[in-house]
Amino acid sequence: MTGRIYWANLGNNTISYANLDGSGAGGELDTLGATLSRPEGPALLVAPSGTGAPTVTGAPVVGSTLGCSGATWAVDVPEASFYQAPENLSYSWTLNGVSIPGATASALTASSPGNYACQATATNHAGSATQTSTTYAVHLLTTTTLLAASPNPSPAGEQVTYTATVSPAPDGGTVTFTADGLPIPGCEALGLDATTGVSTWQMTYGAAGTHYIQAYFSGDAAFAASQSSVLSQTVNSSPGGAVTGNAKPSCTLTSRNATRNGELSVSVRCNQPASILLTGRITVTSQAKAGKRDQPKKTTLVKLASRHTSVTQGKTANLTVKLPKSALDALRAGARETAALTLSVSNKNGTSHTSTTIKPLELATR
Repeated sequence: MTGRIYWANLGNNTISYANLDGSGAGGELDTLGATLSRPEGPALLVAPSGTGAPTVTGAPVVGSTLGCSGATWAVDVPEASFYQAPENLSYSWTLNGVSIPGATASALTASSPGNYACQATATNHAGSATQTSTTYAVHLLTTTTLLAASPNPSPAGEQVTYTATVSPAPDGGTVTFTADGLPIPGCEALGLDATTGVSTWQMTYGAAGTHYIQAYFSGDAAFAASQSSVLSQTVNSSPGGAVTGNAKPSCTLTSRNATRNGELSVSVRCNQPASILLTGRITVTSQAKAGKRDQPKKTTLVKLASRHTSVTQGKTANLTVKLPKSALDALRAGARETAALTLSVSNKNGTSHTSTTIKPLELATR
């Protein structure tokens, strides 16, 4: 202990000390557990004492290797026979204040986002001391999602390929495509290439119009989620009318409002014989009243589906979807509803999809 002077008593096998603060206090050093034999020059060994905490180094993103280094410790003072330097160093790590099992090396792979800290522990025969770093924030790797369409503009009846590219290429996650603000049936949670970060989706439009497409990357354990900007896809009228040969079938839709009994009817005309299925969802936005005050608006989604129907080339087929009671009651009560419908068309040449939106949906008068 500093602030004292020590000397050996050869005659009675003891070690004495006196304080150097002028108090006159002193005494014999407690050597219980040690056998003294003719002591001549005492040496003091105390536990290590930290003089500088370690720091965490490395890239602050998931997957990088972090290091724990830079801790400093008080040194020995041989001329005073005073020893305190560490004989061994060990390490441990925490994530968000919780110990990481098995993390006992000076290096660690950051497998999750959060706040990391390392502890350096110095040990000698007199004891040990620990110093802890400040926290080090690790985050998910930022991504960008780009969306392209080919061709754009496109003629009706021709297949359009949408390509979403996520950079840097993630090792997991999925891509979802939306059209006009709604998820496209069958195009939710699509896989992507782990090398290129690319995910694709094909669509054939049966009628002229403009569609607004967007791609969303879900993110994964190491890569942050991202979304593309909205892409405007222009579909022009097909110059030759019906599509022939091995081209995929395409159809045009004519939609009507709901009837009194809650049925939504769509007329379909296709350029090839095919099997057709109408799916979609209705967005119901209602606002109830309580006394004289309006309650907050409430939005719910109701899924729709028709039965498979066969259609003849050049002939018109009618598809009917019955509205669920909840959507019909809300419509009768004055709620605003939007129907987003997708027609799936299949035959031996392949499958195509045609989308339409009815906004707002209303009850027919007859």
